[in-house]
Amino acid sequence: MAKGDMKMRSQAITQESVAGAVSGALRRTLGSQRCAVKQVARRIGRDIRAVRGWWEGENAPRAADLILLMSQFEEVYEAVATLAGRGTPPDSVERQRIEEAIRILRG
Repeated sequence: MAKGDMKMRSQAITQESVAGAVSGALRRTLGSQRCAVKQVARRIGRDIRAVRGWWEGENAPRAADLILLMSQFEEVYEAVATLAGRGTPPDSVERQRIEEAIRILRG
């Protein structure tokens, strides 16, 4: 990748674009389910208030939370991969790497 291409791509990725991508992915995955925000919060072990901010697209998750979301929700993984210019979903080896990263982050 040329240096100019890298700079151009990084400028396109903002906190707002990440927040929108995560919000859209969560809504596509769980939008019609009752208490979807609570379900996400329980599934990844995070505060409902934080998850509500992601759900509404008001805030982007922190890196560790984003990795958790990506490991639990295929739509989130795909949305983030698309933002990064890599639209292919993870294979089993990549999933294992993500899970290992989560274990390391949790300590």
